[in-house]
Amino acid sequence: MKISRLFPFLTLLAAGAAGAAEISLDIAAPPQRRARLLPYRPGWAEAVSADQGGGTIAGALGSAAGTDLQRRGSAGAQGDLSLRGSSFQQILILIDGMRMNDPQTAHHNLDLPLTAYDVERADVLRGPYSSVYGPDAYAGAVNIRTRRPDKDRLSARLTLGEFSTWSALASFDKKLKGFGQAVSVEKTSSGGYRPGTGHRSENLFSRSSLDLPWGELNLALGCLDKDFGASDFYGTVLSGERERTITRFAALSHKTSAGGLALEPKAYFRRHDDRFSYSYNSAKYANSHTTYVLGGELRAKKDLESYGALSAGGEYSAEKIESGNIGRHGAYRAALFAQYSVSPAPGVEADTSLRGDRHSAWGWQASPGLRLGFALAPGTKLWAAAGTSFRAPSFTELYYSDPANAGNAELKPEKSASWETGLDWSGEDFGLRAALFWRNERDILDWTRTGNSGQWTANNIGKARVWGFEEALEVFVGDLRGTLQYSYVYKDTPARNYASKYALRYARHKAGLGLSWAGLRLDLSAVRRVNEKGYVLADAEFRKKYGALEAAVGVTNLLNASYEEIPGAGAPGRWLKFSAGYRFI
Repeated sequence: MKISRLFPFLTLLAAGAAGAAEISLDIAAPPQRRARLLPYRPGWAEAVSADQGGGTIAGALGSAAGTDLQRRGSAGAQGDLSLRGSSFQQILILIDGMRMNDPQTAHHNLDLPLTAYDVERADVLRGPYSSVYGPDAYAGAVNIRTRRPDKDRLSARLTLGEFSTWSALASFDKKLKGFGQAVSVEKTSSGGYRPGTGHRSENLFSRSSLDLPWGELNLALGCLDKDFGASDFYGTVLSGERERTITRFAALSHKTSAGGLALEPKAYFRRHDDRFSYSYNSAKYANSHTTYVLGGELRAKKDLESYGALSAGGEYSAEKIESGNIGRHGAYRAALFAQYSVSPAPGVEADTSLRGDRHSAWGWQASPGLRLGFALAPGTKLWAAAGTSFRAPSFTELYYSDPANAGNAELKPEKSASWETGLDWSGEDFGLRAALFWRNERDILDWTRTGNSGQWTANNIGKARVWGFEEALEVFVGDLRGTLQYSYVYKDTPARNYASKYALRYARHKAGLGLSWAGLRLDLSAVRRVNEKGYVLADAEFRKKYGALEAAVGVTNLLNASYEEIPGAGAPGRWLKFSAGYRFI
């Protein structure tokens, strides 16, 4: 798909727009006090905006406390997100509550067909959420909320950087009586910071909203086309790797009410095409995979006034893969769920949830959850949560086969039981959140091998006990904003005589310090993964507004540190970028 043909039209449209307006949150805004702590339910829920983390969605998610974003390649070619010592497969990604996880492999979960301008915010939810969202919400979930087209706006941004890197982004919103339309288009290209890491992508997203007498109707359409060098992405025994992925997404949702019930039906479709070519022992290989996901959900909510609120519903989804390597396979899943929230006493909140998922291959799985919140004093809340979660094996884990990897059709879902407790303490100029968590895992899914050579094989490797601590502090002194984050994870596993590819590789220590003042931002981060050398990174950025124009200069890896987020795949060194954004309407 060639989205580049739309740029001349958007450029003419922008040139014809008149008038300047104050820049709003869709480009950049000063930090909002305690805006990142979401108090709507007991537990740790954090909101991030797309202007955090370098202006990309993946980068913004990686800036949240306790997250571990492991990136491959340049210009956001690919990334894996984990929480609380999880693997990247154990996090559920949603757009407006609809599943985006890829059934082929979770390496594609962040292939998101929307731009930074389309994101209102992303809610990062920690802990077991299978009782709410079903499979894959094992250690947490991320719900990306798209921006509703509620007023006229026209914005554009151009970014230039080292290594022949550039990106152009334009967004247009139109609001009419009872109807809103938003369209964003983005093109990115990079020569790469080392051979085999060049990248280009084209992204198009549209959201339409229609106010009807019986409720609100929303339609979302998106397409992301990426082509990138994949050198050392999946193993150092390969060479000449190249990958192209195309993600297509469509979703229709409706909000209405009937008989005192708030009803919200949703339907969505996701298609993902993946072509990966590589060389192994001088022989050339190419794998092509296409996955299809079709799903729907109906949720009903009832306000019981002083007796709380009740919601219940059902979900159905079907998955299919057509692959030259994996073959043709399919699966379906049906679910029933209910959630009840109540305040049984002043200052006390309770949230209970129960969900049952039936999978066509392995049957029923029940997931209960309980969350409690206690207001100890104004601005101080203690909370606790417990629940179970699970993740089903991907098509790659079940059926993939090549000279370096072998799937296993006998795999079972991995399961866990989790507990956590935490404290929220906030005042006018500060906010502190801290939590302790425990997770007992069984039937863990991973790729393993004995020795330093041979084939990686997918297996259920047994049990593990995980515990950890995380904190996030935010302080304001006048216009100066400071943040301090730290997380620690320990995973206790039985003695083993094999090598683990993913499940036992996690960030034991992660710390972050951020300072921002008068358009200047400095971020320091330190990461040490288990059995690996730690590293320290520094990023800096300066932004300046001139009416409707905003200019920025930024440097990532300011200290030019040498490090690897993925073993064997060296990360970029110091990288200078310039950007300019303009709000026409």
